[in-house]
Amino acid sequence: MNSKIYEYLLAIYEESNISRAAARCYLSQPALSQQLKLYEEKLGFSIFERSKSAMTPTPRGELVIDTARQIAAEERGLQEALEKLKETAIHNVSIYIEFTMRNMFLRDIWPEVRKVYDEAHLTLIAGETDTALQMLQNGSADLLIYMTQKEVPKPYIQKTFQEDSYVLAASREWYTEHALQEKILKKTGWTHDRVFVKENYALSPSFQEEAMAGIGLSDCPHIETTSTFQEAAHLCATRKGLSVLPESLFHLLKEDFLKLPLPEGFPVKGVTVFKEEQALNPLYALIWKLLKEKYQTLKV
Repeated sequence: MNSKIYEYLLAIYEESNISRAAARCYLSQPALSQQLKLYEEKLGFSIFERSKSAMTPTPRGELVIDTARQIAAEERGLQEALEKLKETAIHNVSIYIEFTMRNMFLRDIWPEVRKVYDEAHLTLIAGETDTALQMLQNGSADLLIYMTQKEVPKPYIQKTFQEDSYVLAASREWYTEHALQEKILKKTGWTHDRVFVKENYALSPSFQEEAMAGIGLSDCPHIETTSTFQEAAHLCATRKGLSVLPESLFHLLKEDFLKLPLPEGFPVKGVTVFKEEQALNPLYALIWKLLKEKYQTLKV
């Protein structure tokens, strides 16, 4: 059944003439008559009394017309709400983003958003993953962009744009896979190893630190910090050491590594999070799409 049938019924009722109603609905008169006939057959009764002068609703047809009015009003209300939502999203959006992703977002994502919504105004708040959901709950932010291992509860919607896992990286020249696997399983024995890790600037442990703790590597006495994952990886290879790194990083590296998965796995997702009532927000959908494209490009 044509989903526009209620629009057609209201046109017939308000015009009292099938030809004028058809013109109003941009249909031919036979096409509209056929739509009406099919719907009346489905209901099992006539909606309109036909005469040479006018078409008037039958008693049961009046009930159908009342229903059509309600549905039309609901559709208008939904359209108005979507337009208002779009206007709000375009003119002002507050985004809370994990601080490590801030520069990438401003450099690669937001300029592309502005090409579509040139009047959009952005308030960007950079912070830690652990406090992200709180910002949405207390109204400080409209949209969250961060890395997490958790699923958010309702009434929030979480959309994944990136999936990754942390693995143990080792200089292939220095280590044998067998020895490392034994240490990983025993969660000990790292006393004489050299470990390179990206420095954590947050107040809470980073995913890298949590993954290291899971195999006992955080107890190693020879840990050196770097400013980036790439630097940690480079030192790991050139100075014959170890590092726990995101697996997606390895396609960027020229060094030859052993890559060993952690025994229980350490998956992390990049997500956007927003309230359920914002599910149709066009700006949020565009940001998610651009983030997904960006991270897919990084993995090529």
